Amino acid sequence: MTKLNHLNHSNSKIIKSLKSVKVLSGFLIALCSIHFAFHSDPAQAVTFKVANQGDALSMDPHSLNESLQLMVNSQVYEALVMRDKDFKLAPGLATTWKQSSPSVWHFDLRKNVKFHD
Repeated sequence: MTKLNHLNHSNSKIIKSLKSVKVLSGFLIALCSIHFAFHSDPAQAVTFKVANQGDALSMDPHSLNESLQLMVNSQVYEALVMRDKDFKLAPGLATTWKQSSPSVWHFDLRKNVKFHD
């Protein structure tokens, strides 16, 4: 296996693992939400606790590149463009995008989305 193929294979494993964590987290949150929706008084506050392997060390999406940090950030931030189940580019916050010059991209945002720096 060449070095490039090995890197692509490793990246694919990491992406699949992150997708599994994301799907499991989403499933657990949905399950708890359904439970509380049907089994608690709507006027009553409830505490939702989640156990995880560590703490998010920053809310800056560019500060760290580890699975826990990426999972927490993915629950807060949404990218302009994402990947679909076949790892092809898919719309995120942007509905369309085009490159107008080698160093300039133009993104059309979804309706009611505000972008800030």
